[in-house]
Order: sequence, then structure tokens, then C-alpha cells
Amino acid sequence: MSWIKVEDTARHHRKHRAADLEGRGLWLCGLEFCAQYCTDGRISKTDLHELFTGHSKHDLVTLAARLVSLGLWEDRGDHWLVHDYLDYQESSDEIRRKRAANVQRQKRFRDKGVTRDK
Repeated sequence: MSWIKVEDTARHHRKHRAADLEGRGLWLCGLEFCAQYCTDGRISKTDLHELFTGHSKHDLVTLAARLVSLGLWEDRGDHWLVHDYLDYQESSDEIRRKRAANVQRQKRFRDKGVTRDK
């Protein structure tokens, strides 16, 4: 599991206000998707349906186009890129490095044979 960063005043930014609730929801789900799958801000157009379930493909494409028109996403042909993603979010290398370090930390803990009283 990794975390994403969203400025606590993002909802007041003109781009986010113009995106409306569904557009902002797709933008946020896009950030979550990129962090979960270590894409460095790339969202394949074939993965769009994975981001925001319960919406038709047409509606999602329309929302994605709105995010592009507002400068929140960039259309790169076969994928979208979350604008300035790596300026604020951890890179895939950083996420993988932390995950690997966490696995090693947990292994060392288990190897010590430490148990917790309940």
C-alpha cells in the first residue's frame, strides 16, 4: 500500500472547481490507480474503466476529456498523464524501494521470533 498526496486546498483551485464532483472523483481515482500500480502518472486508455466503476465508457471518456481540457490530465495518445504527477507523488522506483524495505523489515521481525501477547 502506498499513499497519495493531495493539497488540502485543491478543492478551491479553479481547475478543480470547473471539473465538478465527477471530474474531481475521476482525477482522485486516477491518482490512486497510478500509485497502486506504480505507473508514474500514466493511465492507459484501456484501463480507464478500472478507475471509476459504475460509469459507462462514454461517460468516463467525456470526464477524461474534461480533465484534459482543464489541464489536470494530458492526452498522450494511448494513455493519459496526470499533470505534474511526479512533482507531488512518489515515483514507482521510490514506491518499490519502500515496499521491498518493508518486506525485509517484516522478515527480520518474524525471524526474531517475537510474538505479541493478546
